[in-house]
Amino acid sequence: MILGHVTTTTCLHQGFKNTGVSLPYLPFLLGALFPDLIDKPLALMTDLPGRFSGHSILILTMVFIVLRIVLHEKRELAYAFFAGTLLHLVQDIPIDINTALWPLWGPVEYTQSAGPFVNVRRFYVEINMPIQWTIEMISFPWCLAILMSFRKRLLMPASLSSKS
Repeated sequence: MILGHVTTTTCLHQGFKNTGVSLPYLPFLLGALFPDLIDKPLALMTDLPGRFSGHSILILTMVFIVLRIVLHEKRELAYAFFAGTLLHLVQDIPIDINTALWPLWGPVEYTQSAGPFVNVRRFYVEINMPIQWTIEMISFPWCLAILMSFRKRLLMPASLSSKS
């Protein structure tokens, strides 16, 4: 769930920062959202499951290698992105072995699609995973508070923030 990924990623980033580990936030966050940004739209529009190629360790590693080559001068961005994708996979445990090792391990199971509108309704309205929905609802106010604190820091000029 998106808010859970945003909240966990932001809290971990803050924890890393407090221990002196430098990790660029935006690529870390984008990496943590990347698997769902790839797979969820595909799942809503097709018969593919909600965890497919974007949740494949092989595919994510290939994306990392390409980013590492392209961003050779700023390799820390590629590493932060990859760390975010791995964090996403850890948060999505349990993940099917066919998905995690796709396409090496075997095919993924297709779902029976009833069309994009029914798929969206099923995904957002029917509560098939109560634990994930509970975590998402608990994460919502925390995520909102984190985003509001970022907003305040972004909007407040540095000269004003140092006086307070």
